Order: sequence, then C-alpha cells, then structure tokens
Amino acid sequence: MLKNKFMPLFDIDEAPGNTDQAIDQVTDQAESTEDGNAQPQATELPKLKINYLGEEKEIDLEEAKTLAQKGMNYEPLQEKWETSKKVLSKVEEIARKAGFVNADGHGDIEAYYEAANEQLKQREIEELTAGMQLPQELAEELYLSRKERAERQAEKERQAAEQKQQAQYKELLDFYKEVHGKDFDATTTLPKEVWQAVDKGIPPKYAYAEYLSRQAIKEKAIEKANTENGQASPGGVSGKAETPEREFFTSEELDKLTPKQLDDPNIFEKAMRSLSRLGG
Repeated sequence: MLKNKFMPLFDIDEAPGNTDQAIDQVTDQAESTEDGNAQPQATELPKLKINYLGEEKEIDLEEAKTLAQKGMNYEPLQEKWETSKKVLSKVEEIARKAGFVNADGHGDIEAYYEAANEQLKQREIEELTAGMQLPQELAEELYLSRKERAERQAEKERQAAEQKQQAQYKELLDFYKEVHGKDFDATTTLPKEVWQAVDKGIPPKYAYAEYLSRQAIKEKAIEKANTENGQASPGGVSGKAETPEREFFTSEELDKLTPKQLDDPNIFEKAMRSLSRLGG
C-alpha cells in the first residue's frame, strides 16, 4: 500500500523494469536518422507511456527522468519512514496504556503529549512554591511570570550574541582591507585554518591575523633557505653564486611599482604577499 501511495509504478513499453534504459533508447531513436547520423528533430518529442495508480498516462523525457530520480530516492526515504513508524508505534502504545485513546481506538499521541506537558508544569509550580501557601491561580501566575522572564532573558542573550558576532565579523572585514588594500567580497575565501580557529572560539580577526603570521614565518623560512642554497650552489663562469630571485618586495620596492608592472600577474601576486608580510 505504501509503495502504491508514495511511488508511481512504471509500466514502460520500451523497456519494462528499466526506466533509464528506456529513456536512453527513446532518446537514441529521436536523434537518429536512417543513415545513422544524429540530426536535430523538428517533430514533437517522443512520449513514454506509464501506469500511475492504475491510470495510463503519457509523459515526456524530462518528466520521465524526474520520476525515475524520485524512484531512486524512494528506498532510503522508505527506510527512514519505517524507522519513524516503529518509534511512533511505541509512543502510541504508551499513550493507549495511559488511557489516552482516540475515536479509532488507537493511542492519542497529541493528547498524551499535552497531558505530559501539563504534568511537568504542575511539578515546576510545586517546586517554585514549595513552602508557600498560595492559591492555585496565584501559583500559576507566578509560574507564568517566571517563564516569561526566562524567555525574555534567553532572547536578550541571543540578540547580544548575534550583535557580538556581527561586530567581530566587521572587525575581520576592516582588518582584511587594511592588510590587502581591498574589500572582502564574494570572490574571497578564507583558508580552512581560519574557520577551524573560529569554531574553537577565537574571534575571526585574530584567527586570520594568526594565520597571516604563521604564513609570514613560513615564507621567511623559505626565503632564508633559498638564500642559503644560492650561496652554496656553484657559480657561473666567474665562480660566484647566482643570486636567487627574492620572494618578497621591500617597502621601498613596493612604492616604486608602476601600474603597468602591477598588470603582470606574477608581480601583482608577489606584491600582495609582500604586503601581507609587512602587515603581519
């Protein structure tokens, strides 16, 4: 019954039991001519006949692909539904044994849930008014007042946390522009190390600053190693070591770069690395 209700039964004449194969066959037929060459078709797209809930229908290829995908998704959804049914069945049995029965004789889960909430409410009222001689109406009013205060406090804390987060991300955007000389936009992505640090509670600005600092240390170590390797390598005809290309520009060299030079991607990338290093 569930299968008939949630998933259409395919009865495709071109390929019984194999929807994808049938679709491919019909597509091939539509694109082929007598000489075997694929030609664009001006005629109406072919239709597939299916049996849906006992009624025969015609659908086009796109609709067939959509239904085929739904059929592929059916099995995992059915497994989840079966698991949920087992849990609901247990709760329904508990509700029925507790005396909550609906018109069909089954356990009334909704009524059982409301009764359980009411019981929890009364317990909280008893704990709140322990040692007090208060009328029931006044006790409930005290309970509701306390509940409202707790909800307002929770909302206040949520808003404060949201404002704090927004302020922290604004700090990150300002810091990014200060370091790189451009705005953080939709094309910009931060390294995963930054987000991992943020997940641990480090403010975004400081997480990014720490990342830049570590990158600068690594680049400095590479620059030092390149210099040492260049000094140790044999020289040319003169016997002197060739000076390796430096990884970074100095502050003075950055100031002397022309717009035309910055059009060179390699120079521009080197300039950005140098700015990050100087900023860190």
